[in-house]
Parts: sequence; structure tokens; C-alpha cells
Amino acid sequence: MNNAIYAAVFALIMGGLYAALYYLNHRTPVPKGCENLKEECSGCSISSCANHPSQSKIIEGE
Repeated sequence: MNNAIYAAVFALIMGGLYAALYYLNHRTPVPKGCENLKEECSGCSISSCANHPSQSKIIEGE
């Protein structure tokens, strides 16, 4: 029974930590020069990045 309580407390702590870091990350201002990266991105090998040119073609073609 004690293991279940420890697991629940650990899950609550990890969830709270995630929520706090998520909140703080969204409050962080965008650095100067990084406001509009889509226009400057020429593409790299990470095709799942939202700034990759192939992603904008998928969105525009819908």
C-alpha cells in the first residue's frame, strides 16, 4: 500500500513540475531576431520542425 502512495505522490510532483515549467516557458519573451523565423528558414534535415519549408507547403496545399 505504501508503494501506491509513493507512486501517486511522485506522479503529482512530476505533473506539478511539468505544469510549472510549461507555464514559465510560455511567459519567456521571444529573443530579438527570432520573431519571424519562417521567412529566414532555408531548411535543414529536421523535416518535422514547424519552420521547415516543407511544413508550410503542407499547410498551404490544404
